Amino acid sequence: MPKMLAIGLGTACVVAAVLLFVSGYVAAAIVAVIAGTAFDLLFVKALRDERSAGRR
Repeated sequence: MPKMLAIGLGTACVVAAVLLFVSGYVAAAIVAVIAGTAFDLLFVKALRDERSAGRR
């Protein structure tokens, strides 16, 4: 997954989680936070892969 797509989706999920929580949809907000965390971890993995490829 491209790193910019991963960070964009992660950010969108976190924003959606906040809006869902404020609206009272706590369960959906928890799911959105988990999805956002997964996308943020994919972003970090892409950064590490890019950095390690540059050192070779």
